[in-house]
Amino acid sequence: MTLVRKRIGYQLEIADTFGYPTLEALANYIADQLDENDETVESNEQWVNIPTPTSLSDIDESECARTLLMFPGQGAQKPGMCESMKYSSSAKALFARAEKIIGYNIFEICMNNNDETAAKLKSTEFVQVVLLVGCLAKIEQLKEENPNVLHNVTHVSGLSVGEFAALVYAEVISFENAVRVIQIRGRAMENEVKQSATGMVSVFGPSCETLCQFLAKHYPNMKISTYLADNQHTIAGTADEVESLVNDLSTVHKEELGVIDARRLRVAGGFHSSYMENASKIVDPVIKSIKFSEPTTTLIMNVTGGIEQDPRVIKELLCEQLVAPVQWKQSVLTAYEAGVTNFIEVAPARVLSSIVKNRISTVKKCNCELIVV
Repeated sequence: MTLVRKRIGYQLEIADTFGYPTLEALANYIADQLDENDETVESNEQWVNIPTPTSLSDIDESECARTLLMFPGQGAQKPGMCESMKYSSSAKALFARAEKIIGYNIFEICMNNNDETAAKLKSTEFVQVVLLVGCLAKIEQLKEENPNVLHNVTHVSGLSVGEFAALVYAEVISFENAVRVIQIRGRAMENEVKQSATGMVSVFGPSCETLCQFLAKHYPNMKISTYLADNQHTIAGTADEVESLVNDLSTVHKEELGVIDARRLRVAGGFHSSYMENASKIVDPVIKSIKFSEPTTTLIMNVTGGIEQDPRVIKELLCEQLVAPVQWKQSVLTAYEAGVTNFIEVAPARVLSSIVKNRISTVKKCNCELIVV
């Protein structure tokens, strides 16, 4: 029974984070994870060591040597986020700085936790701003209340919009410039989706090679938009292609490809693909207009999955980010190869820490923590 509670609890968190379309889809996913030897799995570390939310006092500085700090992408938002910062003066000060730029107080909206806030959390424009500001406000709280948590952060990276938080943390760009860019970025991406209905499918199970071969044969216009883990990828396409692909991978080609789960992501469009070219044309000039400095913390970039120090190259890669696939798995491996053994995610919900711990075999024995925004 303990095993069942662990597994179902874990899957429910994943379902909440990524938005399963039906209870049946969630039930099927859970069933696929259960095997015939459940009685031998209860003590298996892959289940025992699932990342759990971490209080500020739980992380021992001595256990944090060579740490990758991770910031999430769109989809990690949830109602009630930012509540943990209601007594933090430094976090509230950052919310106030953002308000001067965007015209509204993110913290106050999140604290309302009503239907209006829930609707806003489905808006690409609002979500990108709230994730950027909320995660960085949490960093300010950590600096004030428990700076040792960040003492051994040697590397930083973020997924999609999270990359902008990473850039601010590494002092490559200013907080104010990041907020301005993200507000424009979110609006441009949302407008692009309104003009051309696109979306993304999350596929868990097939290898990258198997998935690419299948797409080339059956869906030549669809491309991988995020390389998340060993056997987890997102694929961008038109709304019709997305619906068709989910259906095919859930029925006809499920066993053939070894699909464990395929579903449409609740993000609004086909991000990190050619579908965002028009949005990129709006955002890129803004990125090019702001000052970039050399990182003070080792920075791992989305487009290459590699370390970059040259401010000019960082700016160029950031301009490519909207239309190029995210190399998240490679980013994690780059950190690991540089000696990182501890991964800390600062996010409203567990996403990247679960992927690192359970979906990338090379780093599965590393320590993973979630600090809740």
